[in-house]
Amino acid sequence: MQLSEFWVCFMQIYLYWYSFLLEASVCPEKCDCSFKNAIHCSGPHIKDLESLNLPCNMTKIHITDTNVAYVQDVFSGMGELQHLVLSSNNIALISPVAFKGLRRLKALKLLDNKLVELPPEVFSDTVHLQQLIIENNRLKSIQENLFDRLGSLEDLFLNKNQLRTLPSGVLKKLAKLKVLNLSRNSLAALPRNIFSALTKLEKLMLYFNRLSSIESGIFDSLRELLELFLHSNDIQSIAPDVFHHLHKLRSLTLSRNKLEILPPGLFLHLRDLSKLTLYGNPLKSLPEVLFGEMRNLGSLWLYHTNVLPENVFSGLKELRGLSLHTNNISSLPEGIFQSLQKLQNVSLFSSRLQVLPRSLFHNLKHLQKVYLNSTKLHLAELELSGNPLPSVSPELLKGLPSLTMLSLSSNALHSLHPQLFTAVGSLQDLRLRGNRIEALPHGIFHPLQHLQALDLSQNVLAELPEGLLAPLTALRILKLSDNMLARLPPRAFVTLIQLAELHLDGNQLVELPSGSFTGLAGLRQLQLQHNALGSLAPAIFAGLTNLTSLSLEGNRLAQLPAALLQGTPCLLHLSLARNRLQTLPRGLFANLSALQSLVLEHNALSHLPAAAFHGLAELTALQLGRNNLSVLPAGLLDELPRLTSLGLEHNRLSHLPTDFFNANEELVRVRLESNPWVCDCRLAYLLSWLQAFAEPLIHLQASCIGPTALTGRPLLEVTLPPQACGHHQGWDVARGEDTPGQCTYSDPEGTLHVSCNATSCQQLSLRLPPPPPGEAARLGPEYQGDWVLRSSCGTLRVSILVTVRDGEKDISPGVPAAP
Repeated sequence: MQLSEFWVCFMQIYLYWYSFLLEASVCPEKCDCSFKNAIHCSGPHIKDLESLNLPCNMTKIHITDTNVAYVQDVFSGMGELQHLVLSSNNIALISPVAFKGLRRLKALKLLDNKLVELPPEVFSDTVHLQQLIIENNRLKSIQENLFDRLGSLEDLFLNKNQLRTLPSGVLKKLAKLKVLNLSRNSLAALPRNIFSALTKLEKLMLYFNRLSSIESGIFDSLRELLELFLHSNDIQSIAPDVFHHLHKLRSLTLSRNKLEILPPGLFLHLRDLSKLTLYGNPLKSLPEVLFGEMRNLGSLWLYHTNVLPENVFSGLKELRGLSLHTNNISSLPEGIFQSLQKLQNVSLFSSRLQVLPRSLFHNLKHLQKVYLNSTKLHLAELELSGNPLPSVSPELLKGLPSLTMLSLSSNALHSLHPQLFTAVGSLQDLRLRGNRIEALPHGIFHPLQHLQALDLSQNVLAELPEGLLAPLTALRILKLSDNMLARLPPRAFVTLIQLAELHLDGNQLVELPSGSFTGLAGLRQLQLQHNALGSLAPAIFAGLTNLTSLSLEGNRLAQLPAALLQGTPCLLHLSLARNRLQTLPRGLFANLSALQSLVLEHNALSHLPAAAFHGLAELTALQLGRNNLSVLPAGLLDELPRLTSLGLEHNRLSHLPTDFFNANEELVRVRLESNPWVCDCRLAYLLSWLQAFAEPLIHLQASCIGPTALTGRPLLEVTLPPQACGHHQGWDVARGEDTPGQCTYSDPEGTLHVSCNATSCQQLSLRLPPPPPGEAARLGPEYQGDWVLRSSCGTLRVSILVTVRDGEKDISPGVPAAP
């Protein structure tokens, strides 16, 4: 920067020219200067910082997501700058004088760049820097004196680089440092005195490196350390006294290393520790004395281990959560939990445990959840998932009158004892998903009158015994998905008057007996997808007046009764995808005035009636993709004013009718790809609509197959204005006979005719309906009408009121607006 420019900046600061707002004329192009003394510039168009001509009085500068590769001395003279963010750019080089003169700088962020090295003197003037973030770059090494001038630094982030070693004195001047992040590098070893000057450090992150050992004395100076993260390294050995001076440590992670043994008394001095993870180590044994009096340790993760001594947890009197799952332990010592008087949650699932000691959980008065097994306690939830259990004895659940949730999912259960649930009458949630249950004994659910959710999905049930579900009168959710059910007993669900969700998908149902869903007036969700249904009775869904979601996807339906959905007026979501439908009966959806989404893709539809979607005024999403549609009737979508998403992909469409989307003002997403579009004048309306309304990314793959000159061109790149095709033989003429400058509008019933030009409308013709038989005309309003009419000239709204005055009819039309 030249001397004259420096004095200009100095005078600007002195006079507070920018004291309240940086004026738009000074703010660099494509930068944001909304906040006082702050500027944010971003975008790939920025390739160098000099071209921005940054103002000199800024206190905050953010430059992100640019193509800047080199930082020169563009910040010279910015003596007021306190926060500088140069993140997510392509910066590979920084000038040694890039930050010269920035003596008030407090925060510097260089994360997400491509820095390979830093000049030794680059931070010489930033003596008041408190936060330095160089995360996610490509640094392989750093100079020993790089941070010597940063005596005020509190946060240093060097994580996500490629550092293999650190100079022993690189941190020697950082006496005020509180947070140091060295994670996600390639550090294989640490100099013994690397942290000796960091007497105020509170958080040290070393995870995801290649450390193989932790040597004695390395943490001796870190008397204020609260959090130490050593997980996900290659640590095979730890010095016995390495943690002895960390009296304030609260969190320690050693998980996912290669520790086979732990020194006796390793954690004896960590009395304030509240979190400790050891899982993911190939621990062959644990010493009898490992933990001291840890008054704050609330949770302990210790899985993937082989041996647990009986007294290993002595001293952990405050422990509330213990995770021992995914171990290789086949048995547990009987008194292993005796000292854990405040234990609330125990996780043992996915282990090799076959037998549990009878008194394993005795005297644990605070126990609330056990994942794998239980004791005679007042447990509310019991999880026995993910074990190779072939059976469960009723004795296991005795003495659990307060149990409300029981999960036996993902085991190897082939059958259930008829009396299994006798002792758990308060059960509300029963999960039996993912077993090999072939049949259910009659009466097994008799005790479960309070059950609200039953999950039997992913088993091999071939049938439901008649009356099996009758006792479950409080049931709200029933999942029978992914079984082998080929039939349903008549009135199988008749007593389930509270049922809101019924999942029968993924079975082998060929038909649904009459009355299958009798009694389910409160049902809201019915899943029948992926069965083998070939036909449906017209009244099969009668009475499901509260149903909001129905899926019949993936069946063998070739046709549907017109009255199929008359009894489901509240339906919001309907899927008929992946069937064999060739057409839709008239009035199929007439009673679905609340329907929001309709999926008809992956069928064999070749023809749709013009009124196919009559009554669907609330429909927002319509999927017609992957059918055999070659022509769509004009007006097909006219009754869908709220449509926002339409799928027409993978059909045989070459054209669409003119004004096809005129009634769909909210439509923005239309999938058109994989159709044989002929980009002649008959497609001019669609091409124009795409340019005006559609989301471009949705249509990148939709292209023309003709004419020859346009073959392969994306529809979005073809411009064919309708006025250029006004006399084309194949052009769709809008309603009425339009001539240049003159348009004729009429409604489909022929009630109204009106002619308009660009400035006015004339020749209004109205055909009134005859009065009711026996009624004479009376004073006051007799006829009122309101129309929205369209032609190629535009849209016209007409309102008409006919009144009778003193025995004479007075026609008072509203003034129609010119198109």
